[in-house]
Amino acid sequence: MQWESQTLSYQIVRSQRRKKTVSISVHPDGGVRVAVPAAMATAEVDAMVLKDAAWISQKLEFYRSQDPPAVPSDFVTGEPVSYLGVVYYLAVDGGSTGSVHINGQHIHVPITLPAVDGLLQATQVRSALIAWFFDQACQFLPQRIRHWCSTIGLPLPHAMVADQKRCWGSCGPGNTIRLNWRIMQSPVRLVDYVVVHELMHMIHANHSRHYWRTVASVMPDYKDRRKELKLRYADLDW
Repeated sequence: MQWESQTLSYQIVRSQRRKKTVSISVHPDGGVRVAVPAAMATAEVDAMVLKDAAWISQKLEFYRSQDPPAVPSDFVTGEPVSYLGVVYYLAVDGGSTGSVHINGQHIHVPITLPAVDGLLQATQVRSALIAWFFDQACQFLPQRIRHWCSTIGLPLPHAMVADQKRCWGSCGPGNTIRLNWRIMQSPVRLVDYVVVHELMHMIHANHSRHYWRTVASVMPDYKDRRKELKLRYADLDW
């Protein structure tokens, strides 16, 4: 599609399970994916993409201006991993025992398999790394919840660390707050935004104007944090 002076390329993915909704996602590698109902006409899809062309262009430009996100893909020594916004590098300790730990600029991951590349090694490294992130989240995120509850003047909610694929957090019945362990890859200022976002649902259950005004009263720069989280950290799922 030609939009202003740019050519926007995108992949249309049709699904029988989708009935009405359209989802547009932009990835750090420059790919644009448009998920649509199977029967939707291409012309209608094009019109929706054109409607969001400015947003797509903005996100593509943002990704072009940034370093690649520190997300492991092969789970081998040397791959970058972001922990609380700091980039570390994997050090796979093959044929060893122990626990995942940080030493200098490296996150060491001991595994029982020999230190050779392969699917089995990648699976073991990924599992060990996720377990470590989950454990760190269970220690760190409750601290941030206590901090913000004290700052705002809210009672402590029941908090859980979760493995959520499509959201950073949620606030459910009984003020049960679930936070995605993946947010531990982000800088603390973005972790705090997610925490505050969910805590404010203890006051307002929806995303009304009153809700956002309450968020702004606690975190005046929430829009900047929210924008950064959407642009930079929407693809930290591994």
